[in-house]
Amino acid sequence: MKKITISLILTICALYGGYSLSSKNYTIPLSSTTASNHNKNVKDIPLDSTKSGKQEYKIPEDIQKWLDTKTASAEKQETAEFDPKRFFKRDSATIVGYIKGYDVKLGFTSGIIYQEHVMTGEDIPTTIQIYPDGRFEAVLPVFHPTTHNLLINDQWIPFYIEPGQTLGLVLRWNKSLSTDITYMGKNKRINDEIAKTKFNKPDYEVFRELQKTQEPNLFLKNQLSAWDNEYERIDRVLKGGNLSPRAQQIIRNELNIKYANYIFEYNLSRDYLAEQDTTNQTLKIPVEISFYGFVNRLKLDDPSLLVSNDFSTFINRFEFSPLYPMLKHQHEENPEALMLSDFKSVYKTTETPLVYHIAGLRRLKGRLNYARTDSMTNAITDRYLANATAPIFKAEVSRLKQLAERKKTGYELPNTKGANVFKKIVQPFEGKILVIDFWAQWCGPCRAGIESSLTKRKAMADNPHIDFVFITDERGTPDTAFFEAYNKENFLKNSYRITADEYLLLRELFKFNGIPRYVLVDDKGRIRDDNFASHNLDHELKRLFPDKFNTSSL
Repeated sequence: MKKITISLILTICALYGGYSLSSKNYTIPLSSTTASNHNKNVKDIPLDSTKSGKQEYKIPEDIQKWLDTKTASAEKQETAEFDPKRFFKRDSATIVGYIKGYDVKLGFTSGIIYQEHVMTGEDIPTTIQIYPDGRFEAVLPVFHPTTHNLLINDQWIPFYIEPGQTLGLVLRWNKSLSTDITYMGKNKRINDEIAKTKFNKPDYEVFRELQKTQEPNLFLKNQLSAWDNEYERIDRVLKGGNLSPRAQQIIRNELNIKYANYIFEYNLSRDYLAEQDTTNQTLKIPVEISFYGFVNRLKLDDPSLLVSNDFSTFINRFEFSPLYPMLKHQHEENPEALMLSDFKSVYKTTETPLVYHIAGLRRLKGRLNYARTDSMTNAITDRYLANATAPIFKAEVSRLKQLAERKKTGYELPNTKGANVFKKIVQPFEGKILVIDFWAQWCGPCRAGIESSLTKRKAMADNPHIDFVFITDERGTPDTAFFEAYNKENFLKNSYRITADEYLLLRELFKFNGIPRYVLVDDKGRIRDDNFASHNLDHELKRLFPDKFNTSSL
């Protein structure tokens, strides 16, 4: 299932301060200044205006020098189309910047980049440190050129960056930081070209109605027509705009992926809608596999597709579509061959394209977590690599095997700000196995998980070996009265409401974009599983800690 992202992104701008354990009636300060002190005078901060009108903020000389030094590069930006042989490169990339008119009293001192390693489905969020003078910076791991967004104070700031490079951004503080962006550094030209090129996107406001009223072939016909019209228009714009070949390639791919995602979405919830409206004849018309022939419009062996921030959605929709029918063939003798045959009946190719191998790698990651022996691990990886022979897949399989091996023994927390926040939370429970639950007031699945586990947690309340710890933040759970009442009603005896800044650090520490998220800590304080399947609690406790848990103790 696709992770929760939209509601999450709307609720995670940073607030600075300490956190309280209201259900225990005491406070553990994690920082010296409270959120209330920072926010007290927010209304007194001018938002881009003075008595004479719009206020222009100059960049201080020392900050301009810092930006120039950070973004200086002896190399020129490559503007040719991507070379597939040189596309993948595992490295870090650096974002530096300055917010004109920033003041800490505005109430945010950090931001975040919600990034995903799309080849494996791993979340890799990166926090953005904002300094009191308005400078900010972040170092993020990247695997290839990519477009993403900074998220600062609920505002999206788009950017494009390549491995090993530093990008500068100058923002002017106003109600929408993303409306006034100056890019700096080697990637400036491509960022400017992408930013100035706008295209008409599919209309999601009418999407649900189209699902209910347009039969599959009509919907497909209409969307392909809209796709063609917009592609032709953008093609004219690009050819007449003197844009670099690389920027043109990125923009065309972005348009194609957005329209492809829209068509993918059509069949996602039709079964649910049909259950809700049993008289709707349109919803009873099946979607044939030929419907997915639209993917032939995309070059699925072109790695530049991965530059798009929307490729994350595309690959998710692909791997849960009839083009990659895992469930259909899971009990057959040779499921991989049958799945590939189904795919090639739609996508016209003799070779297996990159996108199909990426879907296989994402599937492989999950399977490795359940391989209990080395022979099982080797059998799974050898079968995958027999077909996916490119060096990038060999390197990723090797890395995933190392991660799966680490889960068997757990790992120590690093020496980072996020680790220090977490250590202060779990220190009172030293010597116990801990199930950590990251949640928020707005998150329906989070609360459903908490409420459904109530009976189990009460039954284990006297078990000396285990405790449950719940962590939310002031932005995700802003209502103090709700927080305290919910703790009491749902037996959250170890419940922490930390600041948004601290919560972002924990996201980065445990690498999660979406919630709910569960982390398992063993009795020695090691992280045994940073993506724990809490719904399988009894089985996992008996498997991992057989000396402490048996059938009777659970």
